[in-house]
Amino acid sequence: MKTKSYVYRHRRLDTNEIFYIGIGHLPNYERAYQKKYRNDLWHNIVRKTPYSIEILKENLTWKEACELEILLIFEYGRRDLKTGTLVNMTVGGDGAVGRIRTKESIEKFIKSNSGKNHWNYGKTLSKKWKENISKARLSKKIRHSEETRRKCLMTEKEVKVICMVKSTLNLLKRK
Repeated sequence: MKTKSYVYRHRRLDTNEIFYIGIGHLPNYERAYQKKYRNDLWHNIVRKTPYSIEILKENLTWKEACELEILLIFEYGRRDLKTGTLVNMTVGGDGAVGRIRTKESIEKFIKSNSGKNHWNYGKTLSKKWKENISKARLSKKIRHSEETRRKCLMTEKEVKVICMVKSTLNLLKRK
């Protein structure tokens, strides 16, 4: 049996502003009420003001929930992109995919994963292993066009968002 999913939103009670859209799995709505694994902007708001949790739609498949989350995030807009009020850091639909990172967070990540902190620090590769890597790289000497390389770099989610926006715009043009 497939797990049923739901879409929820968090609303500030001081300004009545929607500040977060999310998805979770039924039956207990745990993710909607969870305070762990939220970004700093979310925590800053919650520290300042009480908020309400509203379940918008339930008994959805995961795919339907993801699509609705993406659509709602696009509709409300994201604060980090200066398009709206949401503190969501991604386009929605799948965790932190598409998250925009600040220079400070990138530098912090680099520092925490370099030198003695790196998982492979002090380890050496065997001669056989190096030969296998070399062979694999030599067999991949395929040159793709600039357009193909650009498309390959786009995430599946970005492609879905572009398609959803285009179809929404087409619907609006028809009306």
